[in-house]
Amino acid sequence: MKKKIILSIFLLILILTGLGVYCINGDKISKNVYVQNINIGDLTKDEAKDKLSSEYKIQSFKFNYKEKTWDIDPKTLDINYDLDKTINKAYDVNRKGNIIQNIFKSLQNLAGIKTKVNLVMNCDEDKLKSELEKISKEVNKDSIDATMNKISQIKEKTEAGNWS
Repeated sequence: MKKKIILSIFLLILILTGLGVYCINGDKISKNVYVQNINIGDLTKDEAKDKLSSEYKIQSFKFNYKEKTWDIDPKTLDINYDLDKTINKAYDVNRKGNIIQNIFKSLQNLAGIKTKVNLVMNCDEDKLKSELEKISKEVNKDSIDATMNKISQIKEKTEAGNWS
């Protein structure tokens, strides 16, 4: 009986290890890998890139202050999504650690545990800073010292005894 239990445990470990190694050596991204809220698990890198490029489009940025709105076109800031870098991060989810970590991560993903990868975005920081400085010049106004003028009026008593 003890031998059957030991043999069963050994076979289970062997099967799980084989399954993990299979996942690591495949050409697909591990199952249940998400970029933001989009599942790209079990896709090749090219399939994942097609899926992400159809889902993510950069739109203009809106800044609001009181009743004024500024629209900034992403092209003026050289903003873009780096899908290749994002997909490589997703692909490496179960490939960057040591063999034990990679197998464990593969088995977790196969069991339904999600792994989230952030979408990589590039931006020309100098251009962004320049645009924000333009906006801040319109928003930030120099304070004006408060002044108070005293208006005095001298009233005189008329001959009739009334004040004028």
